[in-house]
Amino acid sequence: MKEKLGFSGEKTLFSYTPMTMTNSPEIPAKLLAFKNEVLTLSGVNSFSVSSSVPGKEIRRILDNVLPGNSAEPFASPFNEISIDDYFLKTYDIPLIAGKNLEERANWTSDEVIINRCASESMGFKNPQDAVGSVFRIGQNTFKVKGVVENYHHVSLHYPVKPSICFQNLQWELSVGYYSFRLSSSDLPGTMKKIEKIWKRLYPKDEFIYFFSDKEFESQYRNDLNFKNILTSSALLALAISCMGLLSLAIFTTKRRIKEIGIRKAHGATVSEVIAMLNKDLVRWVAIAFIIAVPVAWYAMNRWLESFAYKTSLSWWIFAFSGLLALGIALLTVSWQSWRAATRNPVEALRYE
Repeated sequence: MKEKLGFSGEKTLFSYTPMTMTNSPEIPAKLLAFKNEVLTLSGVNSFSVSSSVPGKEIRRILDNVLPGNSAEPFASPFNEISIDDYFLKTYDIPLIAGKNLEERANWTSDEVIINRCASESMGFKNPQDAVGSVFRIGQNTFKVKGVVENYHHVSLHYPVKPSICFQNLQWELSVGYYSFRLSSSDLPGTMKKIEKIWKRLYPKDEFIYFFSDKEFESQYRNDLNFKNILTSSALLALAISCMGLLSLAIFTTKRRIKEIGIRKAHGATVSEVIAMLNKDLVRWVAIAFIIAVPVAWYAMNRWLESFAYKTSLSWWIFAFSGLLALGIALLTVSWQSWRAATRNPVEALRYE
């Protein structure tokens, strides 16, 4: 058997119990003993048992949930999670209607908790109306005791799905994780105490743990890597572009040095000369902006499509980017333009 534990940035410790468990009486007895011992530790604020935890994919799906006496199942499938009465407290999931599950000696009940999404899928516009309703799965009838607010069990790449939380800890199928909410006063010390209890009650099972914030972070690892690559590439492209603009400004200034001298000799001001030199630059930046906007809009929309919940792309984002690009370009070449514009026209005419 393999048993694993894990921690979170919210100071919550998770573990999964052996998937090979049976309905042997010693299994729930050992679990109860473990629960009672760890709750006596000063650093443990809450303990829960569940078949899944936030940050882990829910693999059990129900597509045969029937409303009341109807022979036709609900159109939407439901996620199935097995929890105990401390699951909501441990993960701070708000109850918006009805009541929480009650502690049961046999860890089994026909009462369930559903999320708001499941309530809507069952046809209830108000979560309170779902409380007390019944549904069937095969020959078993269940009663909705409470409704919780929607929460993201996995990353924002996926939408919140209708979920039903059962208090039915079938040892060979359902129990997967032990969850602990720990205080931050002495986290390493508390973990060592839990490990000691674990090894005494489960001597053959390895003590392996993870933190929930790290588990969620791993789901965004590709996005974080993409962000780092994109940021590095953008900075590199910006540096190369600025060097290219500066080189172009130097080349243009030298090529038009005689023209600048003649214009200054005829009374052209410094600002007029700078405007003349920067006019071509502004035109090329505008052309580049017109080409870049649709490409950037398409690429960003494709990236946002990988998220179930995403922001919209407002016009001002592109307008601000264009102004920023123009400002950086002008700052890059203005010094060279100013030097050329303030040069003595006699020197400029004598240049050739």
